[in-house]
Amino acid sequence: MSLTVEIQSRDGKWFKIGSQNENRAGVYPESIMISSDLSEYGCLEASFTLRMNPRWPSYLIEPFAPVVISDGVAPVWSGRIIALPTTFADNSDVVVSCQGWGQHLKDDCTPREWVINDLSRWVDSRSMTGADLSSAGDSQNWNVTTGGQNIVLGAQNGTVMAVNTRCGVTIDLGADVKAQRVMMTYKVMVTINTICNVYMIGHDTPHWLNDANRETPYRTTGLTTGAVITDAYTYTNPHRYVTICLYAANGFTAGSDFGISVSSAILFSDLNDESGNASILKSSTIIQEVLADICPMISKDYSRISATSLSIPNFPGSQGFRYANELIDQANSYHGYIARLTPDPVPIFEYAALPTDYSYALGNGEYTFLEPASQDGRAIYDTVISEFDDVASNSRMAITANTPTSNRWVLANNQLLNPSFTTNTAGWDVPPLNSSVLTRDTGVFQATPASLKVTAASGTRAAVSVSGESGDGIKLRHKIGFWARTVSGSSQITVSSNGSPVDPGGTNNKTFNITTTFQYFEMEYTRNTNFSLLFWFTSAVDFYLDEVNIYKAQNNLVQMRGFRRTALRPMEVKSNLAAATQISQLELDSSQYPPFKGTIGVSGRIRTKGGGSIPVSQLPSRVGDAILIENMYDINTGALGRQGIIRTATYTEDTGICEITIDDPKSFLDVLKARLKLNTPA
Repeated sequence: MSLTVEIQSRDGKWFKIGSQNENRAGVYPESIMISSDLSEYGCLEASFTLRMNPRWPSYLIEPFAPVVISDGVAPVWSGRIIALPTTFADNSDVVVSCQGWGQHLKDDCTPREWVINDLSRWVDSRSMTGADLSSAGDSQNWNVTTGGQNIVLGAQNGTVMAVNTRCGVTIDLGADVKAQRVMMTYKVMVTINTICNVYMIGHDTPHWLNDANRETPYRTTGLTTGAVITDAYTYTNPHRYVTICLYAANGFTAGSDFGISVSSAILFSDLNDESGNASILKSSTIIQEVLADICPMISKDYSRISATSLSIPNFPGSQGFRYANELIDQANSYHGYIARLTPDPVPIFEYAALPTDYSYALGNGEYTFLEPASQDGRAIYDTVISEFDDVASNSRMAITANTPTSNRWVLANNQLLNPSFTTNTAGWDVPPLNSSVLTRDTGVFQATPASLKVTAASGTRAAVSVSGESGDGIKLRHKIGFWARTVSGSSQITVSSNGSPVDPGGTNNKTFNITTTFQYFEMEYTRNTNFSLLFWFTSAVDFYLDEVNIYKAQNNLVQMRGFRRTALRPMEVKSNLAAATQISQLELDSSQYPPFKGTIGVSGRIRTKGGGSIPVSQLPSRVGDAILIENMYDINTGALGRQGIIRTATYTEDTGICEITIDDPKSFLDVLKARLKLNTPA
């Protein structure tokens, strides 16, 4: 199937090269090559040749002109022209080089910061331009300690302090970043209620005293010995500088060492990122805002950016300009999702969980290995430890481990009646006090022959349950995998595993975001011999369910051979336990089994799961999907069939061959290290 190339003119119109290109009609693109790379957000490079006088190129064919390449069925690549070498030889061809839309994420940069909680960035206010170092101003009699686990403001026993003298620490957020809300936690050493006030001043000149528009919220009460106080303020106007100030409201002579010790200071540039004096900033929020701020050519349709729930304690971790791709990768370090741009005329940014079920299959005679597959055990661990400092600079660690089960690498009998709904709705029911309607749908399904459609009764939530026996007789860790989608719109589905089919109430619950497209989900849980599973919505949303399977949790090869391997992963950015645990769990999940790596060549068409096929020219638009090599043994399970993720795909029209790299050498471990580096202060 031949490829066609369309280019957008400056006035927004699209022209197909060779048929609509005004005085260049009949000049068709030749030797088209397209490639995609998952690490570059999908479409990477493309090139084609035009047999035309290079001295007279069309005004359409110029750098930054948007390009879409199609195979007659669907777009398979999109991006922009970046170069067209021109010579002065009459018979030379014009070779046009293009970049995928992922490169647009590297065009512009921003110094924006969302949440700042690094105490090391605060400096003695006496070092700021405009400070009054006289005995009546920012007096040298005060003691200021910075750079450690706490900021200390105070004075020594016997020090004489004049009225209106002060000391403080200041943070400079830079010309393009301003704090809207601030929060600090501090401890009072000795009662200072009658002599000192504690200020948190917002200002826009280096020293607050010189700013007539400064905002000066302060505390005068509760400053008693040993008191631990949290103060939070929302400024009327955001400010570049913030100063924590200890101010002498009266003259006095210190009867003992006194002052305050600040253990935490958090600044928010956006009020929406704070709740209860803590960060509620989410990765999905960051990604949407970065795309909107500095990526004008990316679609504003964010419906395929999966909402995340983990609150990020500090972002981006240090000061300075960053490109969009750097910010997106850093935000993604907490989740490990696949980020890609679809090859449509108007790109759509996708942010979807890593596929765990295959989309395409190849068997004997359907592919050629261009590079041998690698089964490398060096990246396998059964324990991962994230070492980090919290916001008070205390050294901490988050430990995640894979606990062995007594039954190694054995796929449990399904023990679920009718998991693919081949027999109407047998085995499936609605939970008590629910009136959902269950029907077998042969028109909408993930895999033949049917799916289960769950329709909510008026004013109630849709829910379905299934019961069975594990056959183990002992309490073991298990995993459920299933496919789900909504009938319309997007919503959340919660899965609960309990001893009886009741509403969720225990700890074996997990919630997933679903849309109108079938997606694969899985969760681990512990169950005894008898069990039930409950799928439910919190509102009246109808959904489809398909291919529900249960497996025993598995040991990895390290444990099977009697080894123990631990990965120590230092995080140089300040973090908290939840975020550090999230990152260590990501690596543990990905390092249980040896990665399947290799490069294969395919031509013609490739089979899709459930029947059907697509031309291999479409594979560059499918990086991130999973593929099954049917005639290779899986070293993890011993079963026939080895599954991997399509990392890169390059299609050459002249040969009709698409080269696919499966789980390329840039393994998750390498990606994780790069992400942790992004989280490291410069």
